[in-house]
Amino acid sequence: MTNETYITKYRPINLDEIIGHKAIVLSLKELLKNKSSLPHGFLFVGEPGCGKTSFSRILARELGCDDQNILEVDAGIVSGVDAMRELMSNVKYHGFGKSSTRCIIIDEVQRLSSAAWDSILKTLEEPPEHVYFCFCTTDGSKIPKAIANQRCHRYTLKEIKEQEICDYLNFVKENENLKLSTECLALISKECNGSPRQALSYLSQCRACTTPKEVADLIESAVENNEVIELCKTLMKKSSWNNISVILKNLKSQNLQPESVRINIANYFNACILNSYNDKEAIKFLTILNNFSKPIYENTGWVTLTLACGSVIYHE
Repeated sequence: MTNETYITKYRPINLDEIIGHKAIVLSLKELLKNKSSLPHGFLFVGEPGCGKTSFSRILARELGCDDQNILEVDAGIVSGVDAMRELMSNVKYHGFGKSSTRCIIIDEVQRLSSAAWDSILKTLEEPPEHVYFCFCTTDGSKIPKAIANQRCHRYTLKEIKEQEICDYLNFVKENENLKLSTECLALISKECNGSPRQALSYLSQCRACTTPKEVADLIESAVENNEVIELCKTLMKKSSWNNISVILKNLKSQNLQPESVRINIANYFNACILNSYNDKEAIKFLTILNNFSKPIYENTGWVTLTLACGSVIYHE
């Protein structure tokens, strides 16, 4: 028996186990053929759960780092210049064990102060031969250009395609002897927003579900809710407020999360924009979409969603 979560149990341990990101995998494999010419800095940019840390850990192992020589730092907690100066001072020492190679993985690097970046830059300009850096961030725009463009190989991790995630979930399902239907796996793949980590979390959460409706209830999804679609159509027509309020009441009675409803509305109008035939139509959809572009917090969810709908109806 094991107490490992699916996220831990199925975390990739080599480049061949990475889902998607084929171009990045090929690039790293090619670089690793000649380790003497490798850069000493790597920057992984992408949304949470897309594989930034997994790539960093795999790269560290491919470089020959023992676990004891892989240091992970959370810049969200340790972001000051003093901490970075101490870290940079220590990297000059070789690692312990069979390999002297060390890898420093710094997560959430967008939170580092300017002074902290300056101390890192000095080390990256003339890095010790035995040290490599992997920087992970959700916001590449906040990384100094000298780091992002000159001192590191930058890789932007995009959302994984639904089908690739679905195929992966099916593999886990078979391996774990789960009974979820194909429809349930497809729904999880759709709702995880391209994140394998989120998909595994949902799969674990929904392992006892027998229908897509049960999955939707657990992950608080609006699924392909007919009333959400009807709400979108009503918003397009700028119908009476009475029609809007009736739909909102019905959605609320289904115990749907307003954030899930918002996401579905946003996706609907985004599709409308991409299929617009003229500028006038596109502007109309963009104006509506703008009201549903920001996340809704749980404590004021239905209030915020109601205000967004009202703004669409009464906007001149």
